[in-house]
Amino acid sequence: MKRSITLNLGFIFWLGLFGSISFAQVETPRNPNSAKACAICHYRWVDTFFVDGKGSDLVAYQPEKVVATPEMCLSCHDGSVADSRARVFNDRHEHKTNQPPPSDMKIPEIFPLDKDNNMQCATCHTAHGVPSGTAVEETIFMRTSNRNSAMCRGCHPDMDGGINAGNHPVDTTEKEIPPTLMALGAVGGAKNNQVICETCHTAHGSTYDSLLIKSTENSDFCLDCHRDKNMFTPEGKKNPSHIIDARPSKVKIPEILMQSGAKLGKNGIITCQTCHKVHTNKIEKQLLV
Repeated sequence: MKRSITLNLGFIFWLGLFGSISFAQVETPRNPNSAKACAICHYRWVDTFFVDGKGSDLVAYQPEKVVATPEMCLSCHDGSVADSRARVFNDRHEHKTNQPPPSDMKIPEIFPLDKDNNMQCATCHTAHGVPSGTAVEETIFMRTSNRNSAMCRGCHPDMDGGINAGNHPVDTTEKEIPPTLMALGAVGGAKNNQVICETCHTAHGSTYDSLLIKSTENSDFCLDCHRDKNMFTPEGKKNPSHIIDARPSKVKIPEILMQSGAKLGKNGIITCQTCHKVHTNKIEKQLLV
């Protein structure tokens, strides 16, 4: 009886061994390992489409190659995941898409428009590798390096050049970029405390006008860096500075200033931008309006 059990166990062992070998020999060839990752976006890599060349009950077969639409990107980047995708689309302001660039703007050739000459996600991004650099901030599907906001400057050269060009200084390292702004998404340049476009603006996930990382309804944004311009010292003493964040009651802002770019804050209060214009300024002295 024991010998019979031993023989049966031995038979089962060899059957399993040779059986597994025979199964391995007749295993059906599979797509490359990348197919699973590719199929997330390129559904034609799914076996039904890729191998059989036909559609399914859910999706018709599409033999033509098509260009991705913004909806394709937003099907994943919809704000439902708590990482970088949470900053995109989720009731926030984004860089403009589905519309042409301004008529006076020259888009570098490396940033393609769609067939209708509209800007799309793929104007700045591509899902396939480009030689954009080794740092992570330069390689997140960018068409070229965005080191020190180079991509921003490529399309918006009129916003670059510093005070001499009538714009807020960039590439300066004189002042510390406050941790409060960094926590909101401010990005510094390659040098320590180097101010770049993305120190104040973000292409994705802003809830404020001009894709700013913080509201300009009062002067807080400016004062985060320019603390010496506050009308009060940290101890609460009065500084020899113009009153800000107060609504004028006995004076009226001249219309000529408003036409020159002066802005009022929430509920008509005077802010830093009532006297200063930070971009495309014609005065070119202290960015005054």
